Amino acid sequence: MVDRDTFVTAGHCTTDWPSGVRFYVSRDQDVQSALDTAAVAHPGDPSAVASAVGVEGTAHTDSAYPGPSADPHDIAVIQLPAAAVAARWTFAPATLPAAGDLDALGPRQLNANARPPPGRGPDGWRAR
Repeated sequence: MVDRDTFVTAGHCTTDWPSGVRFYVSRDQDVQSALDTAAVAHPGDPSAVASAVGVEGTAHTDSAYPGPSADPHDIAVIQLPAAAVAARWTFAPATLPAAGDLDALGPRQLNANARPPPGRGPDGWRAR
């Protein structure tokens, strides 16, 4: 989450779905257990199951995706209703660097960055 209503994800996560697919975002750590519980409470109703676990939003994928194999356009956002997000979760959005901040660091200093990028889990990113 980069603000109160914008979830950043990969473009490959939002493309190649059947027509009419709906996107839901959850901030829960154990989404599978929540889905399992909701499935018991709402048998045969996938919309109710998804709504019990997440907030529905609209996906917007970079129009230049797909591109080369190391695709810089493999990015998307899911716009969510801010009021629905606020009603479910309290959080601080990710702090992103300002334009040009990473240019000043250079590649080796990026490897030593103590702040993991959003979405990489508790262990963060590791240079290989």
